[in-house]
Amino acid sequence: MSREPAAPGGILGRVVASAATGAVATLVGAAVAFGTMPLTVRHLGPEAFGLWTLASGVVGYMGLLDVGLSPALVTQTAALTTRRDANARDELSSIVSTIVVLYAGLGLLGALGLCGIALAAGVLFQIPAHEVATFRVVLALIGLQTAIGFPMSVWNAVLVGLQAVPLLNLLGIVTGLARGAGTVVVLHAGGGLLGLVTMNFAVTAVGWALSWWQVRRRMPDLVVHCARFERARLGAIANWSGAMLVWAVAGYALHQADRVMIGMALSMTAVAVYEVAARLVLTSRSVLQGWLSVVMPAAAALTEVAAKDELRSLYLRATRYLFASYAGITLAFVALGRPFLRLWLGADFDGSYAVLVWLAFGTLCQSQALVGHVMLPAMGELVLFRRFMAGYAVVTLVCSALGLWVAGVVGVAAGVATAIALVESRFLVSIWRRLELAPAVVLRACHARVALGLIPA
Repeated sequence: MSREPAAPGGILGRVVASAATGAVATLVGAAVAFGTMPLTVRHLGPEAFGLWTLASGVVGYMGLLDVGLSPALVTQTAALTTRRDANARDELSSIVSTIVVLYAGLGLLGALGLCGIALAAGVLFQIPAHEVATFRVVLALIGLQTAIGFPMSVWNAVLVGLQAVPLLNLLGIVTGLARGAGTVVVLHAGGGLLGLVTMNFAVTAVGWALSWWQVRRRMPDLVVHCARFERARLGAIANWSGAMLVWAVAGYALHQADRVMIGMALSMTAVAVYEVAARLVLTSRSVLQGWLSVVMPAAAALTEVAAKDELRSLYLRATRYLFASYAGITLAFVALGRPFLRLWLGADFDGSYAVLVWLAFGTLCQSQALVGHVMLPAMGELVLFRRFMAGYAVVTLVCSALGLWVAGVVGVAAGVATAIALVESRFLVSIWRRLELAPAVVLRACHARVALGLIPA
């Protein structure tokens, strides 16, 4: 392969529209987070902020119960709404109803598990005795929100399958601004940690209602009812969602296990120091990766018609843009991260800088492979995808645990970055082979162009 093939304008046009609106939505969210975090830390204090972070990290593992159903629903919605036969909409109603019932059961299962964790919180985590009761209430509220959020997430998945990503981004802007305003009001009114958690729950519920309303507007004949649950569909759903579950496990190993490890071994203040840096990195990831949701249905459509040149083009162009964007962000974090953290939150969080640099380096390594992550399952490479993601989770947990033992909070960040660099290097070879891309083509189309563009910086 000597040159980068041309990509179809229609698909790239949808990617650009989703990327543009997604960038705006995430920038709004980032601005709200940056503006409200100093206020939150000042009003709550590092210890209470650490409690909130730890509770969110524990509840975050409930996401593993998703078992990949949401991406599976996105793919099914995209395929069935493309078909013109009369049975397609009825089939979609059955699939959505089946997934809603599954989600309701999984949410209940997760809630029961959290009850057990709440009862043992004083033994499991390094929480001061006078804060254990507060932690349990916060864990219960966030857990309830997550349990209800399982069945409610089907509306967003259907909208993505309908390629209404710009609409979802608009809803994200509205709820993000509402959450920021609510944070300011609650803290100034003395609502404290419990008031913040309750407010976030309320704003999230409004977002669910708006997504449901938009689905009803676009698909008034979609019938979702528990009576339409079909056990016969479970096998087909499980085949695809199983790969997504392994993907979720790898994601939680990368973005949740670190906080829980620190909470079990160190103090709540240490959790807060780590969380400040992790939020900066995760916010930058959200800004730069929000548009990737459109790549999966696009890759599935191109695979369906065996458009190999267009698949290669989609991979090369999307990877180049993502890698270049995050390279610039990483340079900014390294050069300006320390003074920014001190101006933003004060000298108490100077320890967050080393964590920030390590996590930014890891995400830079990952940014050159993320498009391939999204494309592989859409191309039907589920076996390879499952094997790769399973290895990702194991390597991340081992490296993070070793880092914690050797160097505490900074060691955890270094362990996460090392795991990413090791696993993604191996993954790049596999995705290039599947797309029949010579390494020289990728290096010239992506890495060399990015390197040249960063010389002035």
